[in-house]
Amino acid sequence: MSEPTTDAPAAGWYPDPSTDTQLRWYNGVEWTDEVAPVTPEEPVTDVAAVDVPDAYAPAAYAPTAYVAAASAPAASAPAAYAAAAGVPAMASDGSSRWGTVSVWLLAFMPWLSTISLIAAGMMSIYPANPDWWWVSALLLPWVLTVLLAVLDVQRLKQWLHTNVASWAWALLGAPVYLIARHVVLRPRARFGSAPMWVAIINIALAVVAAGLALLAAGALVVYVIAELDRSMRGIN
Repeated sequence: MSEPTTDAPAAGWYPDPSTDTQLRWYNGVEWTDEVAPVTPEEPVTDVAAVDVPDAYAPAAYAPTAYVAAASAPAASAPAAYAAAAGVPAMASDGSSRWGTVSVWLLAFMPWLSTISLIAAGMMSIYPANPDWWWVSALLLPWVLTVLLAVLDVQRLKQWLHTNVASWAWALLGAPVYLIARHVVLRPRARFGSAPMWVAIINIALAVVAAGLALLAAGALVVYVIAELDRSMRGIN
């Protein structure tokens, strides 16, 4: 984003520099994420056919910016209009923005996967539990991972990133998608690799936590069995 000049344009809806099918809100300082579809314009009355007294005709009114934008090629007309209006240009491949809510949820997905794996194992031990219980527990993190990846890709495209990792990488798991995302965004997003490293740290922590939990559960089972055996010997 370029720094606003002294004669910065007023906040308002301007043609989106990235496409000619929508408008984007400019807050007076920079472009925002708010967009709106372009509505068909009403026919403009021929100003040459209207007799306006000189006293009421603004001498300074000359829609040169509009004419310049209208005469530009169709693909660049929005950018030409925005430039003529004095609105700062927007990068064609988005800014360095990368931190979506979805990607941070994906970075902590290893915890949910570990909990779901333990829950599925516990449910599968008891024959009375239907099989679809533990199968659903295993599939829940996978489904959420794919959904969050789709939302993340959509958000990056709204930020005008034309080159993004495919959400299909999420079918192989959250870490795989985050690695692919890091490879694609690294040239543009300075700290775009942060979610990947956070996910790797969470994987290590989740594995350690699961191991400690299993050791604690095993020690508890051994203690309970020993106490029962001691009680049975006392009775006999």
